[in-house]
Amino acid sequence: MNRPENEQAVIYFTQKCFTKLLEIDSEYKLYVVGSNPSAKIINLQNNNNNNIIVTGFVEDPTPYFEKAAIGIVPLLQGAGIKLKTLEMLAAGLPVISTNIGAEGLELSENMFVNDHLDQWLNLIIDLAKKNNP
Repeated sequence: MNRPENEQAVIYFTQKCFTKLLEIDSEYKLYVVGSNPSAKIINLQNNNNNNIIVTGFVEDPTPYFEKAAIGIVPLLQGAGIKLKTLEMLAAGLPVISTNIGAEGLELSENMFVNDHLDQWLNLIIDLAKKNNP
């Protein structure tokens, strides 16, 4: 979370998609895992009735991958291969990403790339149903 593009991605995803998911089902959770979350990210947690959980630094993200049905990488800026994307795919999670978050990776059956976060809503709902019947 130490980079401005990570903060931007979380805020954008929350505004464009997550709030709409909560209107459909208030049980959705968003885990924001990463060191040094900004005050804006912490405020998202404080203002969302325990639906957004900000962890700060974790030694091993595996427990969060095990809780998750889907990994998301809503990056709008950045360059290079994203370790977070690789880690989620390696953990067996389906991953929804923008082109920036998927940069340098080959598409696979578990990788869904779409730059229009407003279109992620149905994809998340479908994947959540498939992974948590």
